[in-house]
Amino acid sequence: MTKDEAERYKLGKLPRQEWDQVIHELWDKTGIDEDNATEALFKVDDCLKQKGLKYWLCYGTALGFYRDGNFIPWDDDIDIHTIASDYEAVFDEIKKIFIENGFVVRAVKRDYSSKMSLFYKKIKIQIQGIYETDDEPDMIQTKLFKYPKKFYYDKAEKYNYKGRDFLLPGPANEYLTFCYDESWNKPQNLPDWRDYMNIDQIKDANWRISLTNHNVNKKSK
Repeated sequence: MTKDEAERYKLGKLPRQEWDQVIHELWDKTGIDEDNATEALFKVDDCLKQKGLKYWLCYGTALGFYRDGNFIPWDDDIDIHTIASDYEAVFDEIKKIFIENGFVVRAVKRDYSSKMSLFYKKIKIQIQGIYETDDEPDMIQTKLFKYPKKFYYDKAEKYNYKGRDFLLPGPANEYLTFCYDESWNKPQNLPDWRDYMNIDQIKDANWRISLTNHNVNKKSK
């Protein structure tokens, strides 16, 4: 590991209080710089392909590409879903590859829906696993949200961005309506991502999302 890689590794492992003090240096939450975001996305694409991981651009990234042909300028991150079982099988390896390619990595490894937040040139990239459950065979879900499986498997669409093909959940218009309702095709610069999302439709029944204070809490069983 080089000195720069060791420094990036150390940053990603900081305790929460120290992390909160440095994150503003790694992530511009006020909007996305197109050139930096494109560079970051292409690097992520290269890294994921090294391990053969299939993935989809989702949420606001899919919305911007499908509706506007680019990143949404006021979005604050790049959203990616990948298959949880494949992701978790190479979790430590792919984390190392990201660090070697210039990313600071904040990782949470779980038995399901593991997650990495990557930081590169003030761009944040969120990569989260999606998984299937026996009780709803037609659905897939993340830790918080669930979606019809067809969006990711049967109907996924290719989108070419600056010479590279990326997968979007599809049909994209149906996926975006599911996530955002019919208002998805009208650009809106709202204060928080939860103000856009069709929360009642996509949330997992085992979780409760407060739209008042934007906290996410697991229901008691």
